[in-house]
Amino acid sequence: MTVSYEELSPGSRLWIYQSPRALTESEQKEITETLKSFTDQWQAHGKDVYSCGLVKDDHFIMLFADEEKSGVTGCSIDSSVALMRQIASHYQIDLFDRMQFFVKDGDSTKRFDQLTFSQAYQDGELSSESLVYDNLITDKVSLEAR
Repeated sequence: MTVSYEELSPGSRLWIYQSPRALTESEQKEITETLKSFTDQWQAHGKDVYSCGLVKDDHFIMLFADEEKSGVTGCSIDSSVALMRQIASHYQIDLFDRMQFFVKDGDSTKRFDQLTFSQAYQDGELSSESLVYDNLITDKVSLEAR
């Protein structure tokens, strides 16, 4: 069952998938519609999963499940991963590479692999004040605290 982001409990579970390239406006719109179609029918053991999906900052696909209202199970999580694999295949992007680093730079987002991230820091392109996206956040409250 799709709910709005605002309706989600603070402890809602979160999965973040990151695109190595910026998604176009039309891709973001299509992905948002795909996420809504999925969350409209997402179930765990025959019960609706209160959930929402969104695209943020051109690179991040986020899927939330409000476990205070409805739990998720292995099978329901597997179905969400299958959805992300379909999205990745359709848009020819790797959503499962956790060794990419994304840094907010003004109005844009820069992507680095492990080697170039370290080099950018050494070269002064990045500092301890640089805003680095954390793709390991697992709940809504942690996302909002960043």
